[in-house]
Amino acid sequence: MKPILGTSTYPDLHFKERSMRKVFLGSAALLLLAVIAQFYLSTFGAFERPTPSPGASSAITPHAINGVAVIPALSLITAIVAAAARAGGKMIWLSLVPLAVVLGQLFVIFPLVELSGATKEQTNTFAHVVFGFHAVLGLVLLWASVVVFREARALAGAAAHARGRTPHLASSSF
Repeated sequence: MKPILGTSTYPDLHFKERSMRKVFLGSAALLLLAVIAQFYLSTFGAFERPTPSPGASSAITPHAINGVAVIPALSLITAIVAAAARAGGKMIWLSLVPLAVVLGQLFVIFPLVELSGATKEQTNTFAHVVFGFHAVLGLVLLWASVVVFREARALAGAAAHARGRTPHLASSSF
């Protein structure tokens, strides 16, 4: 028996929830894109020559702006949308991992480097060890963003299935 037009074969998956799952997929994709861009932008400052003087504007500025403003905002938006899409507690908390990583870097990693006695003019071994965790936390950021994106894509696919259609990606041979 075919469902009546506008109704779902999954009565618990209402139109609003299906729509929010698509929005969740979009915000998760933007978050993943921002994280991938963060890795790319980090090379701007790492390989800038000559090294800029302390306090001067440098090529690392886009990396800093993306990491301090864009990624946390997208993380918070993605978590809110995940809640609205009823994606589950795991996805809501996982969507907040990028925000937690940024806060950890701002309020733990960077202050530890300053406490070690490192300055913009000179660093020490302890500062290098602590700065190594900046890269490790970047990998945690990437992992969380990939998992959130994959789960959002699966939820959006379930929403498409609930409408009786197969998503384009599900039918591809990839």
